[in-house]
Amino acid sequence: MDFRKQYYDVLGIPRTASAEEMRAAYRSLVKQYHPDRNPSPEAAERIKEINEAYEVLSNPEKRKIYDGYEKTKDLKDPAADTGTQKHKESRRRTYERKFTVQKTEKLFIWGQIFIKFCADSVGQLESLTEKNYAIFPTNTEVVIRQNGIFREPSAEYVANFEKSVPLHTNLSQPILCRIDGIEEEWYKLNLEDIRILNPKLTNVVKHDAQSFGTLEAEVFAYIIKVTEEEKTERVTECYGETGKRETRLEDGWYWKRTEYYKPDCSTYWGDWVTDSPERTTPYQRTDEPRPASTERFSSTGRRWSSWNYKSAATPAGCVNWLWIPLLMLFVAAIPQLGLPLLILGALWLLIRFGQGLLARSTVLFSLLFVGIVAAAIAAAFRNNYAADSRPIVQRQTTREEDMPRRVDVWKVDESADSTVASENEEYISHLVKWVSYDSTPYQVVLSARVTDIQSSSQFHSSFQISSEKNAWREIFTGIEQKDYNGLHEVHAAFDSIRQVNGLNERQFSEMMVSAVQSIPYFLVTSNDCETAGYSDPFVRDFLKSCQQGCCVGNAKFGIRSPLEFLNDLKGDCDTRALFLYSMLKHFGFDVALMTSEHYRHAAIAVHFKDQSPIDGTVIQINGKNYYPWETTNKGFLPGVLPEQCNNLNYWNIALVNQ
Repeated sequence: MDFRKQYYDVLGIPRTASAEEMRAAYRSLVKQYHPDRNPSPEAAERIKEINEAYEVLSNPEKRKIYDGYEKTKDLKDPAADTGTQKHKESRRRTYERKFTVQKTEKLFIWGQIFIKFCADSVGQLESLTEKNYAIFPTNTEVVIRQNGIFREPSAEYVANFEKSVPLHTNLSQPILCRIDGIEEEWYKLNLEDIRILNPKLTNVVKHDAQSFGTLEAEVFAYIIKVTEEEKTERVTECYGETGKRETRLEDGWYWKRTEYYKPDCSTYWGDWVTDSPERTTPYQRTDEPRPASTERFSSTGRRWSSWNYKSAATPAGCVNWLWIPLLMLFVAAIPQLGLPLLILGALWLLIRFGQGLLARSTVLFSLLFVGIVAAAIAAAFRNNYAADSRPIVQRQTTREEDMPRRVDVWKVDESADSTVASENEEYISHLVKWVSYDSTPYQVVLSARVTDIQSSSQFHSSFQISSEKNAWREIFTGIEQKDYNGLHEVHAAFDSIRQVNGLNERQFSEMMVSAVQSIPYFLVTSNDCETAGYSDPFVRDFLKSCQQGCCVGNAKFGIRSPLEFLNDLKGDCDTRALFLYSMLKHFGFDVALMTSEHYRHAAIAVHFKDQSPIDGTVIQINGKNYYPWETTNKGFLPGVLPEQCNNLNYWNIALVNQ
């Protein structure tokens, strides 16, 4: 129904026409303009108007609505103007509006770029020609020369720029940049059209089939500098109502709409709204009659009574609390589910009844329920404490003779420990005393079950590698995973020191590494310890110079497992590195095990989550900074390797834990 159309004029009938007169006029017009008799385009549009008019006026209810609108469409607000030019001027306003204009300009930069990357070691880094720059950046920094920023490039800049080549590797933007000589201030810049000159690779480290390192080169690029300028303009616009209103009657309700000005002084009609909007508050109907003056009728003629508020009834009675004893019986049958079920029940009770828990007869049940929850929580803590693994014992002695000596075998009564299978379990324990890097004295008892050590030794002697390509990685992984569960006593001992002394991440790792560094070095070989059988100069010279008992022979692969190391604390660089790798991995460190065939040496590398700077060598592994750490010689801090083996090009990453 379109109130703007003159339906009576379309049918050619007066407003007082009867239904029969209307039907006769409609049939006559249909015969005249039907497409079968009148194929003209105007006839097609005309027949649509005729059908629409007849559809509205032939329906008594729609005709009533239409007639009601026609009678009231000229009603206007008495206080409103007629929409003349004078009224429009009264609805016109002029003011100053502020806005921002952005201007952009190019700034050219010249500096040095450092791209830390990982890449396949085959085919990508054989030369430094443009076609072999297929690397995968993990971190990028740019150091801009002093006086290396230009609005107009200098002749020297242009000459070097023409020698450079585009960097096709996608770098993560924005890039960290700083001015040469200013260490404290860093800027995040989006560099465009990056080109490089004289690239070189440094700090390359191999790990399996990948390499990690840094690409250094002169860099040429530009940035877009954006400046903003505030401007003011004078604006004239129209606003508010035009003064025109329309009303209509529908289902006994008066509807109205108002005409408004757009900012450009054109007009538009607002939505139709009722003079008495319906209630939106959730009430309930009752059978009480409404006053006649406020009754509302639906389109079907039904009359609703007035809305009256009624509060919802609150459940009462003992039946509603029947679930509490049922829940208690269920908890008694399955104690393990008691704590979570009781907590969920308490939450449901608070949500369901709210303040009712603290009112009248519910107080008794509420207190009873709170008591049950408290008892269940206390019992759960007691059960968890009793069922926990072997407790951490803080061993405190004042006399050295009270401590167990190294390589002593104990008979320990473990009848109260739920983790021990029998009453008497045989352990091998060692007292280790040392001083950490910050001159803090420590002592720890390193213990392991004899059965675990024997099982590890049997697994080690029967271990077979499946591939020569990644042999060391397979050996280290297999041995470390086999021994993990047998190192529980050592984990607990080191963790006791951490808790007692309140050590942070860095201090805790330094405490463990310095402990292993303090243990005397023993050579581990795959053959016997006779010097005549070795062509390696280091092995031969070491066996000649050392006293009796400085070598462990006939160890498969020339390495000992962590549990074999705990048998007598005899181990070389490979054994110590694997032991520390297992310790740090257990305590959640990001740690790597490094090996070097060239140096015949092994070490570890550690990534610290606190990101505080460390002076020393850094290795990039999967986008993280790892610090190499010597495990054999005393006093070496993270980031420092012995001078005779500190060229990272000769080191490989055998294991990485992340």
